[in-house]
Amino acid sequence: MIMYNYKEKYLYLNKNKIGRIFFVILFLLLFLMVSMNSIKANDVMRIEGKDRYITSVEISKKINTDKASIVLVNGDNYIDALSGNTLASTTNGRILLVKKDKIPRVVEDEINRVKPDIIYILGGMNSIEKSIEKKLENLGINVKRISGYNRYRTSEKVVQEVISMKNIEKLAIASNESDIICAAQYCGEDIPIILVEENENSIDFINSLNLQEKIVFGGNKSISQSFYNSVSATNRIFGKNRYVTSVEIAKLKTSKSAYIVSGENLVDALSLGPLAYQNDRNIIFSKKYGLPSSIRDFVKSTYYNYDIVGGKNWVPDDIMKIKKPDDLNNDKVTNTSKFEYWDKYNNYDRKVILNSSEIEKINKKNISKSNYLYKVENIDGEYGVISRRAIMKKQPYNDKDPDTFDDYTALTGLFPWEEVVIRKYNADKSWAFVYSVDYYGWIPTKNIMKMSKSQMLENRNKKFVVFTDRQYKTSEGDIIDMGTKLPLVKSDSNYYTVEMPIHGNYYKTRYILIPKTKATEGYLEFSQANIIKQALKFKGEKYGWGHSNLTRDCSGFVRDTFKTFGIIIPRDSSSQEIEDIGKKVSFKGINGRTKRENLMMSNSAGSLLYLPGHVFMYIGVNENSKPMIMHHYGYVFENGVKKNHFRSDITSPNLLTTKNGSFLDYVTTLRNFQVLK
Repeated sequence: MIMYNYKEKYLYLNKNKIGRIFFVILFLLLFLMVSMNSIKANDVMRIEGKDRYITSVEISKKINTDKASIVLVNGDNYIDALSGNTLASTTNGRILLVKKDKIPRVVEDEINRVKPDIIYILGGMNSIEKSIEKKLENLGINVKRISGYNRYRTSEKVVQEVISMKNIEKLAIASNESDIICAAQYCGEDIPIILVEENENSIDFINSLNLQEKIVFGGNKSISQSFYNSVSATNRIFGKNRYVTSVEIAKLKTSKSAYIVSGENLVDALSLGPLAYQNDRNIIFSKKYGLPSSIRDFVKSTYYNYDIVGGKNWVPDDIMKIKKPDDLNNDKVTNTSKFEYWDKYNNYDRKVILNSSEIEKINKKNISKSNYLYKVENIDGEYGVISRRAIMKKQPYNDKDPDTFDDYTALTGLFPWEEVVIRKYNADKSWAFVYSVDYYGWIPTKNIMKMSKSQMLENRNKKFVVFTDRQYKTSEGDIIDMGTKLPLVKSDSNYYTVEMPIHGNYYKTRYILIPKTKATEGYLEFSQANIIKQALKFKGEKYGWGHSNLTRDCSGFVRDTFKTFGIIIPRDSSSQEIEDIGKKVSFKGINGRTKRENLMMSNSAGSLLYLPGHVFMYIGVNENSKPMIMHHYGYVFENGVKKNHFRSDITSPNLLTTKNGSFLDYVTTLRNFQVLK
């Protein structure tokens, strides 16, 4: 019936010119309505890869401009990528992520597919090594490196590069990653984005550009009003958090489509700016459970089309689903990698056991009577501190150091600012024999900044932050491990500015930024809950004998966990076991796994258990009331077969370490460092 009436109407309208025009208009309106409904009905497309490098390639494949530019940035130190968004958009290019010393195969294939006119490398040699630059040049590709001595100077040079190619009238100013990522689509190719620090260097550079319009992205906590006034900024775009800020930036454009990305795992959105600009799509941040309610309402009312960037662990398929508070905590409660799971079944004590002053007194007493701890200032020699993460060796290593988990010449890892006294050198002075507070051995001389004893002692009185995350690699190439103590210069809403020593024969430092989410002013509060929180951060880390392989071994895991509280204990498991530090419980004469389990469980979660050549931490019981342990371990036996593991994991204490014996079977001593008095 409908088709019949429709045809009759068409025949009638055909006889009348006005009717024909009306029909065409009606037909177009019907077509648009159907098209928009079909867009709404389309499945949401997800752009993702199994890692950040592949994700950057998948984004690149959707950019239509071929034979233009590629901007390469370090996928681990991705801060340089942020200012690269405008550069990529200006040169009709895309951003790809590489490793410091290697181009992943999938990225190399994408470079070959695009056949770029030019490749920009952002960052210095500590971000992307010269070997990558040479490799690309040998392929006949025009390569240009843009770098400064830190991320801010690199950002300035990127801005200058864009200005050299276009007539620029506006500048975007930001101080953190999330604001820059969301601003990338708005800024496109016409508004360079500069990453700033609040000092005269950034102010002088911005003012030297003589641009009339300067837009600040971020609130007063990100960029102060004083800085805003000093650069004569003309507008500020911000929200109460990064999610609301992403909406406020989106409101600047009339686009009716968007990309939804994780606001918690920013690396997936690093390469998105040029694609979002090409497709005129805004960038909106989501949480793991989906869009926050206020953001969800905005997306529903504004966009008829959106796609997701990143994996389902960070942005779920159904981002519009409204979850109850219990649902929001469900992942944490069921995920055995999370503190919340273990706290649910063990109710860890939050009470501060000892304050930092009390711990310092105990450290002094323990060092004075220990056979395995050393008071550095009482040893004769040249004094200094570690300038970069160093591996202490049994003897000088003449060839290239092995970078493997089983580097059995390794003794321990020394972290920036750890005090050392040099007792002697090898023949060419490339290696120094040193004492640190918990070990002695050989380290490369190039990893030491020398100073006088008075300077070393004076340095102890400086304000400091302690790094509390597992590990962090800065854009300058520094490796910062848990427990590293860094002199504090200043802080803002997002970062601590800290000093880093520069190797050489005199006291000289440089500044780096540490995200506030990864450190704390002063030592971390010493509580049972915090011990477990810190230990769980190592879950899944690869094994590294004596801190080699940029990781650590079983006793290194214990040492670094307790360093965050300022507690100094011996380095090796054998010396930790026999030293008079903490409450000691003997397992000798305790036979049978049930009795051993009961003895372990009668002591505090967070206690350490020692067996010949190994140590593990008792972390409490699981949902089945079974005791569980955390440790870095190598071999296990399954069905009588010896298998490699070589990483940190949460296991049963009854996991077999020999054909017939479990880890718990061989325990000789329990140490509870929560009882230090």
